[in-house]
Amino acid sequence: MQSDSLQLIEVYSNLKFGKDLLGATHIHHFDRLDQILKTPFSESYSLVIVGGEISPLFLHQWLNKHSTNLQGRLKVIYVYEFLTKADIILLSECEAIFKIIHRQESSEIMQKSWQEAVSSFSGLLATKDIMGRVRAQNKVLNELNENLEKIVEQRTQHLEISKKEIEIKNKEIRELIKFIKSLSNVQAFEDLLLILKHEFIRYHKVEPPIMIYSLYPHSYRCISFQGPQIIDRSIDNIKIENFLNDSLKLREALADILARPMGQILCVTIERKEHSGYFIFEHSMDSLEQKIFLEILERRIESLRVAFDHLALKWKAHQISRQWSLTFDSLLDPIAIIDQDYQLIRANKSFSKVAPHLKKAKTGKINLNDKLFQVQAYPIQLAPGEKSIHTIVHYTDITQATKLQGQIIQSEKMAALGLLAGNIAHELNNPLTGIKSLAQILISEVGSLHASHSDLNEIEQAAQRSELIIKNLLDFSSLHESKKEKVSLRLIVQKTLPFLKTTMRYCQNSIELEEKEDFIDVEPQLLQQVIFNLVNNACQAMEDKGELTLMSRVTEVSVEFSVRDTGPGVPAEIRDAIFTPFFTTKEEGLGTGLGLSMSRNIVEKFGGKLYLNENLKTGSEFIISLPKAPK
Repeated sequence: MQSDSLQLIEVYSNLKFGKDLLGATHIHHFDRLDQILKTPFSESYSLVIVGGEISPLFLHQWLNKHSTNLQGRLKVIYVYEFLTKADIILLSECEAIFKIIHRQESSEIMQKSWQEAVSSFSGLLATKDIMGRVRAQNKVLNELNENLEKIVEQRTQHLEISKKEIEIKNKEIRELIKFIKSLSNVQAFEDLLLILKHEFIRYHKVEPPIMIYSLYPHSYRCISFQGPQIIDRSIDNIKIENFLNDSLKLREALADILARPMGQILCVTIERKEHSGYFIFEHSMDSLEQKIFLEILERRIESLRVAFDHLALKWKAHQISRQWSLTFDSLLDPIAIIDQDYQLIRANKSFSKVAPHLKKAKTGKINLNDKLFQVQAYPIQLAPGEKSIHTIVHYTDITQATKLQGQIIQSEKMAALGLLAGNIAHELNNPLTGIKSLAQILISEVGSLHASHSDLNEIEQAAQRSELIIKNLLDFSSLHESKKEKVSLRLIVQKTLPFLKTTMRYCQNSIELEEKEDFIDVEPQLLQQVIFNLVNNACQAMEDKGELTLMSRVTEVSVEFSVRDTGPGVPAEIRDAIFTPFFTTKEEGLGTGLGLSMSRNIVEKFGGKLYLNENLKTGSEFIISLPKAPK
């Protein structure tokens, strides 16, 4: 195509058409665009780009890419032949746009092209105006966004600071809750000190704590750490209250107690009317560190006071309980607390030694383990009018008292009998002596052939028997201790039976006493009491008329005497208990239960035995076996 056949139609331009266009550099290929950046140029430098290989889209992207380097000093003129409205919008950065038309084209075509170019230019101007306003609005929005971002950043920083403060407070609260929970499980003052040590272990300038406490006035104890061990010592010889207001004196006192030098100390005091405690922290902190440490300690001090009070009250309650336990255990009488089902709730040591059967726990006397107890029951009422469910059972050992009482009764009986026998002997011996003397005189005067001779002999013998009975009565009732002597068993029995004539008169009596060498070493008076008891018991056992058999038997080594009756006998279930002190089958008031027990003791005192013959099917037989006296 010839150059003179072409004509340029101005779409829009800021140029002086002929001068700037003709003096501009012409670019036909996109490879030369990048070279432009390397070439120095002035403010008036113009660049004519002829459409072809350099498309509007490429030129738009290139100008945006290098807008910083170009800095507005390059005027770009774009010449095109075929260009759409979209292409014109992309080329809005250019200084001018021209359309190439052929000269041969008709004026209608040129007019049409001119109108299209003007329309495109008008749309482009409108678009640029809108884009300018959009850019202005975007600028305002960007400024608003920047301001908003600054506000958000400031508030975010504030929230982060608040969040950190809350996290710190929450951490402190969690640590405090953990500390309180650990205090709730303490069982001793040593546990309390160990918890304090672990609580402040992160403070390297604070030594393990020391605790001084007092549960009684002017009585102190000190608990401290010696390596991993906890040492508890009494410091009653040091009046610690005199040093509490003087830090230097307190350090000196602690140095004496712990036998080591002491550094700086902080002391926390817990004072109550009944008890007091002092927690001492040895440290090497400066003033600021001390302030922080005291603030942390202050938040824990109330919980520490509660835990200390709890331990002090628990210790005192334990001491009171221990005092009561020791008091009850010190009592010699068995004491127990039982419920309604006779289940043992609590008892003292004396009770455990006796171990009575609880169902015998009723008011009265019971025989347990060869001892006699008076039982008293005291219901426990927790509130007035409330039903008692527990009972205090008090067992009073009356064994010795009852024995003494029985001995006193026996002594009083024997004393009364002795007094009676003495009076009788005094009143009767004189007449009997006169009767016997007169009978002897008359016998000598009348001679043996006289009719009254036999009667006089009978009177003399009766007087002699009466004197013998009075003498035996005096011997039986004598309160003086007798000595062992060699005596015939038959003679002791014969002396005793006259006192039992009234008791024996309802029985059929069979007396078989051997006349062999039946000598034994005993105290006659005591053996008489044994025989008296056995015969008396046998007669009482036979309510109806029965048969009483008294027998003696002499062997090479022993002399035996048996008392047998035809009564109901001794039941098998009580045979092991009949010789137990205070055991009796008689109604209350009719027997003390001391007869067989005392009788066995007397016989065993002489080296013999008193036992029950268990082979009998009917009745009962008690046998006394005593060693034979040496010749």
